[in-house]
Amino acid sequence: MFECSNELRDYYEDLSLDPERLQQIEARLEAIYKLARKHKIAPETLYTYQQTLESELKNLANIDTDIEKLTAVFASHYQAYLSQTEKLEKGRSKAAKSLSKQVTQSIQELGMDGGQFTIEFEKLTTDNYGPLGTERITFMVSTNPGQPSLPMLEVVSGGELSRIGLAIQVLTAERSATPTLIFDEVDVGIGGGTAEVVGKLLRKLAEHCQVLCVTHLPQVAAQAGHHIYVEKCKGKDSTVSKIQLLNDDGRTQELARMLGGIQITEHTLAHARDMLIQAKS
Repeated sequence: MFECSNELRDYYEDLSLDPERLQQIEARLEAIYKLARKHKIAPETLYTYQQTLESELKNLANIDTDIEKLTAVFASHYQAYLSQTEKLEKGRSKAAKSLSKQVTQSIQELGMDGGQFTIEFEKLTTDNYGPLGTERITFMVSTNPGQPSLPMLEVVSGGELSRIGLAIQVLTAERSATPTLIFDEVDVGIGGGTAEVVGKLLRKLAEHCQVLCVTHLPQVAAQAGHHIYVEKCKGKDSTVSKIQLLNDDGRTQELARMLGGIQITEHTLAHARDMLIQAKS
């Protein structure tokens, strides 16, 4: 204990207080904390942060060279892009003529007498070039003879749109990767032979993918591989829809109902059976 006391006394006697040095240290600490607050980091990480900034500054010193290299790479890729889009445009133009002719023929067979289908290409500005090319493609339709062609989505009804879509899907089915197609109102405004054509096209399309079709026409329903009957049931406090997969007898009954209404006769049943036999042949 005595020796410790002596050592402390000797240390105190040798201790030299330097107010100026203390002021420098305090100023230095104040600068460190101020800098840390400015960059929103802990004071002890200032050195690491400085090294990071110096590295970034070094990289920026070569920015002119990097820009030149990137500009050259961009120019090379841009020319390759233009070369590919030129080939794409030629291929599209050739395919559009053939597709327009075939779709026009199909929609006329589907009850759109005098209808015309064309494909219009509009060159985009360079700012709008993208992964799909340098053109905007619009499907144009004239629904009646003598009428100008207008964008399809602006002039066709829901049923007409479904029929045009059906024609396109059938013509391109072998190249399509879509696993399931759903058609609603595809039979609106048609009947008789046209309805049968629609049904046969749907059946042909179903050879390549799954097709779901909502229909009220027996000519269309008879062409289906499976017939699902949907019925709305109203209860006291709720309404639900029931779905039933029909067997052969059920299909005959339902087709007869679609043909003859509420009163089903042997004649309508025979007609329904004949429709199913014809659809399978």
